[in-house]
Amino acid sequence: MSTIRLNYFALALITLAGCNTNANDEGVRELYRTNSGFYKSKLNECLSKSAGRTPEQNRMLAAYMKTNLKNPIPLYCKRLIDGAKNGRLTSNDTRDLLSTGVPNAKVLAVIQGK
Repeated sequence: MSTIRLNYFALALITLAGCNTNANDEGVRELYRTNSGFYKSKLNECLSKSAGRTPEQNRMLAAYMKTNLKNPIPLYCKRLIDGAKNGRLTSNDTRDLLSTGVPNAKVLAVIQGK
């Protein structure tokens, strides 16, 4: 997997890393579900950290995500945050990705919208 792809994974999951720990995964999911401001702030944080990508990086991410969007970043961020919101991604997924740089099968499935 290319460094650019890993950067996209790490970027958005770093956004989620600060608020997801084993002890409070369920609490964070509840915040996402009940507090639209929390959801919006995390989405905006991901979008702002993902700004400035080159057209080539966007094409590569769109191809990986199996979408034809010129700017796949909003969909990418939405999928990651929704994955944390609905419990498909846990703090362990985030921690593993950040420590190894390699997304696990659950992260890959969430990014691809499966």
